[in-house]
Amino acid sequence: MNILIKTKSHGDVKFNVCIGGLISDLKINNHEVGFYFEGIEDIEKLDENRAFFIEIMDRFIELDEIAKKSIVENFNTEYGLDIKCFFRELFRYKKDKELLKIFGSNIFDEIKIEAFVEKIRCVNLIIHCNNNFNISFRYKIPDLKKWHMQSLHVKMNRDYNVYKYTAYL
Repeated sequence: MNILIKTKSHGDVKFNVCIGGLISDLKINNHEVGFYFEGIEDIEKLDENRAFFIEIMDRFIELDEIAKKSIVENFNTEYGLDIKCFFRELFRYKKDKELLKIFGSNIFDEIKIEAFVEKIRCVNLIIHCNNNFNISFRYKIPDLKKWHMQSLHVKMNRDYNVYKYTAYL
């Protein structure tokens, strides 16, 4: 079953109903972003929260910037340990040619966090409807084929305040 959600920024967006939620892919700034509304089991729950979902899709670019800015601001804090862990893991194999091509260096300490953040892309945005409508941005470095499973998640609450980072290595 498919559901259409009308947005200002993206027009009619077709969502597929799947086990545990709704899923759709949108092309934003020339890259695909998967939107997943986890925990939407019926139309009634969708209708109750439709305005919030539309707001998130329409404000995606702004929210993505908030998440990325928080990565830069918290990189050297105790709060940002998972951020550092994610990026350090990418540089474990210092002789890798992909790192040189993407970052211009294969030495972690030579790269500024702003350069990292410029390269990462949000590949999935998940709204956890069963968990107070928290939002997860899943970031990856798209050109690193060797590390296609590694991702950094930035979690926001419903008020768009970042509260947690998680590295999946």
